[in-house]
Amino acid sequence: MYPYLKSQDLLGYLDGSFPVPSAQIRQGTKLVPNPSYKKWHTQDRLILSLLYASLTEECMAEVVDCSSSRDAWLALEASFSHSSKTREIQLKDELWLMQRGSRIVTEYARSFHSLCDELSVIGKAVDDTDKVHWFLHGLGSDYKIFSTSILSQLSMPSFANLIPQALSHELFSRSLHGD
Repeated sequence: MYPYLKSQDLLGYLDGSFPVPSAQIRQGTKLVPNPSYKKWHTQDRLILSLLYASLTEECMAEVVDCSSSRDAWLALEASFSHSSKTREIQLKDELWLMQRGSRIVTEYARSFHSLCDELSVIGKAVDDTDKVHWFLHGLGSDYKIFSTSILSQLSMPSFANLIPQALSHELFSRSLHGD
């Protein structure tokens, strides 16, 4: 999002350097709507819409009450830019300890991917091999044979390719058990 907004010269809406003009201006003795405010407000709503469209459901909770793109940006920054070592370790521990449990693979993958995204946001992207390993670890004993076969391959699949394979395995297992 940042590179796009920068290329369109719109970062001022997020950093406050394009402040909100007053909603009304004085013309003689009357107050009238300020055309600059309407233009600013329209542009800010477009930027806010872009931000919303780029967020996961989990992240939307952070910005649902924000009334401007700047408010949303600041809320996201406050929530996700903690680049401390403690935050990194906490998120990695959550990845390592995450278990599929009774969830279907798509729900587990969505949660897993969300934690990986949070790490990326703070500049601590997870290596693809680690993603594959931690994801397989969290699948649990129902996927022991599947996980072992993936880990024993000479060339492990990427994380993006692993998810469809896990989904296929889940569907196949369900069909065998009549679920």
